[in-house]
Amino acid sequence: MRFAFVDPDDEQIAVSFNDARFARHEFTPKEGGTVTHCWRLQVHPQNEDVSARILSYLHRPDLRGALSPSDDADDEDQHDD
Repeated sequence: MRFAFVDPDDEQIAVSFNDARFARHEFTPKEGGTVTHCWRLQVHPQNEDVSARILSYLHRPDLRGALSPSDDADDEDQHDD
């Protein structure tokens, strides 16, 4: 999977990872028909600068992310035929 942080100031991709993996994904029912949605996504930054950028984005209240299949997944689908 490909995961990217989207910079809320200019709506551009700020940091992206091609090897993201879900480690946990759960929905918990609450009273009144609502649910909480928790998930953990594991990524491996290439260096310390990228790690520092991730930490700065995680402290932003308006952080958004984008999740999509990686290009590698498209290649694997073509080989399954």
